[in-house]
Amino acid sequence: MSKFADQLRGSLLALRAELNPSNHAVKYKLYNHINKFTFQGLDFYEQNEMGHGVWDKYPGVLPCIRHAPYIFEVSGVPADGEDILEIGCGLGAVAVYCAKNFPQINSYTAIDLDEGNIRACKENNPLPDKLDFYALDATKLTEAPYPEVCQRVKQGFHRINFLEVTPEITKEQYNEIFRQCIDYLRVGGLLLVTALTLEDKPASKEEETVQYMIRADSPNLHDILETAAKYPCQVEYKDVTDITIKALTYWTMDHLHFIDDTYTWPFSGVSKSYFRGSKSLVDRGALKQFDIFVRKT
Repeated sequence: MSKFADQLRGSLLALRAELNPSNHAVKYKLYNHINKFTFQGLDFYEQNEMGHGVWDKYPGVLPCIRHAPYIFEVSGVPADGEDILEIGCGLGAVAVYCAKNFPQINSYTAIDLDEGNIRACKENNPLPDKLDFYALDATKLTEAPYPEVCQRVKQGFHRINFLEVTPEITKEQYNEIFRQCIDYLRVGGLLLVTALTLEDKPASKEEETVQYMIRADSPNLHDILETAAKYPCQVEYKDVTDITIKALTYWTMDHLHFIDDTYTWPFSGVSKSYFRGSKSLVDRGALKQFDIFVRKT
């Protein structure tokens, strides 16, 4: 396949996801366009053409999708018989990694509001006996039209992964999802939230692009901790900005060329603009990444 055909296919796959009528993020307008074309488009292209995601090929490029191994390094290896829920699974990188590497788990339930994501996940599910993908709303799992999901919710989950979703939702939405997560967890269960947050407002025009990727009304660390204080749980957190988005501080032309090679114009330009704005925010400490560990008591 020629380079141009590769680029065209990548853009068309991104467009397919963008035009999906069930796509919950359409209401975010320009924010959604940039989000889908810069992140999901790259991921669809990589997954369909190369059998893996951009996080494998260029692990430092994508600040909003970290290594799946890292997730279990910080949260611990699942114990025998664990039932795990992931909210906002995207294209399933963490879910697939867990199912492949931890056969001792009982089940891994991965949900996402975007049906395009879930279709891609189901088509490429390597372990359907352990791993299930559903297009579901996290706040309505007790009403899910799947008996197995309702049964797992009733029994409770040993851990819930809520990874890199905070930039896409409002503080109010986060409050509701958090409340449901506490209900869904068994006593002693762990909720892991990996949160990319804006700790203050972008100060320059260059940084405004990032606001389309991270909602201005999304929760920051203070909001997240304030929400947790309302529920029976213990909370710990750590600032991991230097680990998760280090590449933005040490940006290279290789990364920018990679975006050009994968995308047709103007999407490559939008991607580069976003990453440059992100680097500016990181350099002055406004863009932060946190691992937040919530243990139900």
